[in-house]
Amino acid sequence: MISPRLAPAFLGLAFAASPAAAQAVQGQRYTLRMTSEGASEIIATVREGNGRARIDFERSHGGPESYILVNHGTGTVVFVRPEEREYTVVDDTTFERIVGKALRMVTQSGVVQVQLRDVRITPERLGAGEPIAGRPTQRYRLTQEYRAYVGAFGIVGDEPVHQTVVTEYWVSPRLSLPRNPLVELLAGVETALAQKSASFVHRSAAARDSLFRGMPLRIVVTARSGSGDEPTKERRIEVTDLGPAELDPAIWTIPRGYKQRQGDFSFEIN
Repeated sequence: MISPRLAPAFLGLAFAASPAAAQAVQGQRYTLRMTSEGASEIIATVREGNGRARIDFERSHGGPESYILVNHGTGTVVFVRPEEREYTVVDDTTFERIVGKALRMVTQSGVVQVQLRDVRITPERLGAGEPIAGRPTQRYRLTQEYRAYVGAFGIVGDEPVHQTVVTEYWVSPRLSLPRNPLVELLAGVETALAQKSASFVHRSAAARDSLFRGMPLRIVVTARSGSGDEPTKERRIEVTDLGPAELDPAIWTIPRGYKQRQGDFSFEIN
């Protein structure tokens, strides 16, 4: 369940000043393009400044699209649904681990059990990468390998799922883009099964932080299950059209009259 105590922390900033009186914020604007095999491309526009961000998804129909508000200072994410005139508040860590959280809810019910064994997490520095969005980059790689034993009703199977997930990052050392929780969510989909393990999550985060901080300009995730003969799956996330922007603080306000939805937070991913 999502704690309602998170809402005032975000809304206090959202309604601190009327849009007419607020001064423009110097920030950055960029486009996120996220593709994976067998799924539709996700395109979003991000406007970021003064520790806040707004993520607007490309319209797929004539009605108003949902969007995400991020407050890096409070670690808060707000998912706004204009069609329902509702919003949901969640902390950024919970947002990034939605898929793993859903799995934990299933396993905690006692019906399904997952055990991880032979976990190996390897960070690597690969040197200079090609320029992206006009910025020089450094490349990094994080390899996560494990065997997952899945069972039900207290009986864990003998045949494990052997999974290898290789994530490569292109990071601009001269660019200070805050972490984007939507990017973190999509980049972690392939390790959802392992996210049940708090140790796996902690070790993975520590390994990545040993390589770089902030948000990469490109992420390529390659996942393979089995002995190695099975085909790999690739997910790609890239920043394009990056540049400075003068932002109206009103973009971070939640419209008056919208109601907060209580309960578990869900987000659809293709």
